[in-house]
Amino acid sequence: MRKAILFLSLALMASRLFAQTTKKNILLIAVDDLNDWIGAFKGHSQALTPNIDKLAAKGVVFNNNSCASPVCNPSRSAFLSGRRPHETGITNNADGHFRDNSQTWVKNLTSWPQYFGLNGYETAAQGKIFHTHEDSKGEFQKLGPGGQGCNAGSVVKTVNNTDLIWSESSQKTVETGDYKSAKWCGDFIKGPHTKPFFVACGIFRPHLPLHAPKEFYDKLPTINDITLPPYLANDRSDTYGGSNESLTEVLKQGGNTLWKETVRAYLANIAFADFCIGKVLDDLESSVYKNNTIVVLVGDHGWHLGEKDHFQKFTMWDRAIKTPMIIYDPSQGGSGICNKAVSMMDIFPTLIELTNTPKPSYEFDGRSVATLVKNPNANWCGVALTSYGNTDHSIRTDRYRYIKYKTGKEELYDHQTDPNEWTNVAAKSSYASVLTDHRQILNKMLNNNENPISSCSSVVTSTDEYDELESTSEVLLYPNPSQNGFSLKEGLELETAYNANGLEVYSAKTDTQKNQVFGESWPLGLYLCKIKTLKGEKITLKFTKE
Repeated sequence: MRKAILFLSLALMASRLFAQTTKKNILLIAVDDLNDWIGAFKGHSQALTPNIDKLAAKGVVFNNNSCASPVCNPSRSAFLSGRRPHETGITNNADGHFRDNSQTWVKNLTSWPQYFGLNGYETAAQGKIFHTHEDSKGEFQKLGPGGQGCNAGSVVKTVNNTDLIWSESSQKTVETGDYKSAKWCGDFIKGPHTKPFFVACGIFRPHLPLHAPKEFYDKLPTINDITLPPYLANDRSDTYGGSNESLTEVLKQGGNTLWKETVRAYLANIAFADFCIGKVLDDLESSVYKNNTIVVLVGDHGWHLGEKDHFQKFTMWDRAIKTPMIIYDPSQGGSGICNKAVSMMDIFPTLIELTNTPKPSYEFDGRSVATLVKNPNANWCGVALTSYGNTDHSIRTDRYRYIKYKTGKEELYDHQTDPNEWTNVAAKSSYASVLTDHRQILNKMLNNNENPISSCSSVVTSTDEYDELESTSEVLLYPNPSQNGFSLKEGLELETAYNANGLEVYSAKTDTQKNQVFGESWPLGLYLCKIKTLKGEKITLKFTKE
């Protein structure tokens, strides 16, 4: 009898192990209102995020990731339903759950938690995943008890005429809602499981109010030693987007000291969130599923802390749109920093590919970035679309951010020279072709073209790549192969070069200076270059940085 029981136990263990080796598990960690103030993302030098940094060291850090909307509900509804806000009409928090939408096709959408459940996954969630805990019902097979954040402390600070609220709480960390969410998800991961699992863990902080246990405030420098974010007075003189002018209220009430206090409160709440994230990651690491579980950590949008006189989200600028994303797949071995333009909308198609789950027959937005998970430096030509309301839209490419408001006003920022978006170059003649290109790209994205820059798979993208040339050859370049221009080795001549709109940007006939360096003034883009070998023989071409 004992032998029979032992045999049965071994058979069950074998079946479980077999299930785990044939299908990958998924852990999604969604953090509310998290910007790039994380050690691995280098957003703020005083950020205390050892657990996120540890995950980042193993996975791919997507340093140019955009949300679908700079507002909680539409952002989460979009990336979890697979359809963007401008399509569904879920454009604000007040629009509610997409299941309650008046459009039949929207309310009947298959969320990707549901899709994985339909494809053999055990699905579970705790904490803020959809906009409310109630919204997660029916999307997951198993749901935790709810609860989030941390209780307020005895002394609560506020800023007049704003939503800025924070305190140092006396609540024990292990008793907070966010820690309990992490523990619930960690306990779920430990299993045992007979099917692959998809578990979503929602961490509410650093969402307002910024209440966090006192221990996380104590780990930070004193208020006087807090570093303020980069700021340029009057940098909104060439912008058209709205700002809530919260910085004006902060400075009016308490000057730079109060500004530093709000920054410190946000950093403390990030440190608190990181501690909770560490709990669920430690539980995964100590489980038998650690080598077969994909981990995705993502915010739902960014957050201003005084930049452009603004606090919170609700803008079309980089501080509200850029949010961290890390993807770790133990089976891929890819790690490092990826600066390519990607979007939260890309998560669902990426997980479909990484888990070898059948692709849905229905339409959904986004592109798989599995290629970048395997190699963050792989050739990739991405565009991220963000919408605020139904009428304000922004796109982010590798180098530029373009914004078009409902008024028709435009902003264009060159992140290569202006990472803080202090100078709107939309009206500068030197950026005219870039502006035209990005207008076209936005129109394509709004019309569901997920790959509006489609030539990247056949172009030279690196100064270390070669092409064999006959006597005259055409070479596509994307992006501009050298930020400071490129040169051709002896025996080659650049005859002409055209941008993506067919406009000639260079001609040897009109080059009176007989340039040796080309492309110094060319913006990021696709170029067709006609290159001639002077001796008419096959020769190896190499682009080199000057």
